[in-house]
Amino acid sequence: MSFLLEESAARAFAFAPDVLNLLDSNEGTWPVPLVQSEPAAHDRKTKPPQSKHDSNKKKTKPRVRKRPATPRLRNKAKIELLRREIASLEEELEALQQSNRTLAIQAQSRKTSPTTDSSLSAWKGIASRQSKERERAQLRNKGLKKMISEQHMLTMSLSSVLSELSGLSSLSACV
Repeated sequence: MSFLLEESAARAFAFAPDVLNLLDSNEGTWPVPLVQSEPAAHDRKTKPPQSKHDSNKKKTKPRVRKRPATPRLRNKAKIELLRREIASLEEELEALQQSNRTLAIQAQSRKTSPTTDSSLSAWKGIASRQSKERERAQLRNKGLKKMISEQHMLTMSLSSVLSELSGLSSLSACV
């Protein structure tokens, strides 16, 4: 068997690359409208024989079949589809960039003024710890001041005792 085709057969299959391109399309819709096929011969209703009275009716024009889309028209349809897709993707990109900008601004404002619950609770914890330390320091300070005043009184009493003793010893030396 030979797989080589005759020239007339090759012309008959010239449409194959176009059909394959359409099948490879990822869009999910055909770039050209589908041509409706004629109903099969057994599906057609047979026409009743015409009578003389039917001759007055208008004769209908035969249906004109649509020509298959040319590659130029298919490409034009693809280009239009891609243009619409570009426009929608640009809108989506703009929306994403805008949301990014707002998120960045919100993050910046959070850094400059911490108002979140976690940061407030952290500050409350720090403030309560510092308050307890201050109270402890004040109590210790009062205790130290009391000790100093007691020591001062002790020193004063000792110095008065010493001065009395020195005064007595000088008197006893005189006697």
